[in-house]
Amino acid sequence: QKIQRAAGFHESGDLVERNMKLLMSMDDHFTTSMMKDMEQGHPDEREQLIFSIVRLASQYHVEVPLYLKIAKKFGFYE
Repeated sequence: QKIQRAAGFHESGDLVERNMKLLMSMDDHFTTSMMKDMEQGHPDEREQLIFSIVRLASQYHVEVPLYLKIAKKFGFYE
C-alpha cells in the first residue's frame, strides 16, 4: 500500500481486505502456481511478483524489508 500511495495510485475500496479473506479461506493444501513451478523446475514469476516490487519500492523511496529479504533469498541483487 505504501508503494501504491507513493506512486499516486488510490486504493479501490477494500481490495486488501477482500484479498486477505480470500487467502484465509483457502484449503490448507493450497499452493501457488509459483511454488508449483519452482518445485517442478519450471520458469516462475519471481521477477514479476517479487523483484519488481523491490525495484518500485526503491524508485519511490519506500522501505519493504520483508520483500527485500525474500528477493535476496531468490537471487535478487541491488
